[in-house]
Order: sequence, then C-alpha cells, then structure tokens
Amino acid sequence: MQPLNQLHAAPITRSLFLLSVLLGLALVLLGWALIPTVSLPSVCGAGLILVIYGLVGIFVFPRFPPEVLSLVGIFGLLAGALFAGEIMLEYVFLPKDNTSWGYIEFGGVFAIYFLTSV
Repeated sequence: MQPLNQLHAAPITRSLFLLSVLLGLALVLLGWALIPTVSLPSVCGAGLILVIYGLVGIFVFPRFPPEVLSLVGIFGLLAGALFAGEIMLEYVFLPKDNTSWGYIEFGGVFAIYFLTSV
C-alpha cells in the first residue's frame, strides 16, 4: 500500500506544471506588451516552447512513474537555480562581455540534463 502523500503527488505536480506553463505564457505576453520593440518571432518562439512544454505535461508526463518524475524534478530545480543564479550575477556585476558566463551557464545546464538522462 502506498503512503497517502504519494497517491496525490502526481496530479498536484501535473497541475503545478501546467500552471507554471500558463504563468510563463502570461509573462511572455506581458513582456511583449511592456516592451513592444521585442520582435514577433521572439515572442512566438518563446510561446511555442511553452506550448510544447504544456503538451509534454499533458501527454508525456503521465506515462512516467512518479519516482522518475520526482528525481527529474530535482534536476530541473537545480538547472533552474543555475539559470536564475547566473542571471542575477549578471545584473549584479554587469560584465561588458557575458559570453563566458553564458558558456558556463548553458554548459552547466547541459551537464545537468545529461546526468538526468543517465
């Protein structure tokens, strides 16, 4: 028999994931409304990625066991923390050239995603 908290974790996780996708879409549209000089292809690209995330959340995630999703969620939070930390450090230090910061950020996130798949 499964503990009660494991029985309800999957629907809650799925709902929170879909809510975060909708929040992301709202933020993309808000950014476009506040800064109308942003190009339409950029807005469409970000929106398309979020729609794909939503479809994955609806059709793909339910096929995975909850144990796998919880482990993948931890790696996802780690990758998100790396993204957010790098962005905050860029705003604090305002480097003239942030290319090396981007290599470290995207390389680190790629490594986290690779480790998740192993």
